[in-house]
Amino acid sequence: MLENFTDVRSWAQAQWGAAQLGDSRRTKRARVLRTRFANAIGAAMAENPQASLPDIMQGWNEIRAAYRLFATEDVTHAALLEPHINLTTTTAENHQGKVVLFVQDTTELDYTHQKQVQGLGHIGDGKGKGIMLHSCLAIVPTPANPLILGLAGQMPWLRGFDNNDKAEVVPELLRTDSEGEIWAEMVESIGCAPAPETGSQWVSVGDRGSIFVLSSTISRQKLAVFATHHSKPCNYATRWH
Repeated sequence: MLENFTDVRSWAQAQWGAAQLGDSRRTKRARVLRTRFANAIGAAMAENPQASLPDIMQGWNEIRAAYRLFATEDVTHAALLEPHINLTTTTAENHQGKVVLFVQDTTELDYTHQKQVQGLGHIGDGKGKGIMLHSCLAIVPTPANPLILGLAGQMPWLRGFDNNDKAEVVPELLRTDSEGEIWAEMVESIGCAPAPETGSQWVSVGDRGSIFVLSSTISRQKLAVFATHHSKPCNYATRWH
């Protein structure tokens, strides 16, 4: 939530200042890169999230430095995202007496035409190659403009190929169980809602692909609203603890 900060530098510090990248200098560089990205794109950043790295860096030296940073073993998706997720969860907890929606969905990152990229899984009809990215966005619904708190979780994963050639994909991202399990894993990773006396309600929102898996977690998490059509909220929704 950029509106809570006086400038993009303080926002970047809050998001990535606590990132554990194995070297304090790397943490500073990650913050500087993100700050320069925000400064370069400014108000247009939200309108152009697909800008390439060369477009947002200032010169070839900075581009090479960025590539070196991202190629470092300690600089992982999880390490860079963890501080932001923690901040989002804390912000959600601080909205006492409010309803917070945790909206989950999966998207496909299509790298079919990037022939040099290795370790990808199949997407779409099985002919394409890419990464499945399951994200959860925390939102406080309001009558006018919903308040977007940030990502409460994000899990990349891969589908294997029909020929079961697991050697083709990155093994740690390959899902060998039911793909639907990722919905429950996301709920578990977010953790428990604030105590009932705070008046807070955390609601997991998913599509019909989540209903059978999440229904098995209701007894533990006490959540959920399932819907397949636009409709008014039902009074059978339970509080997520």
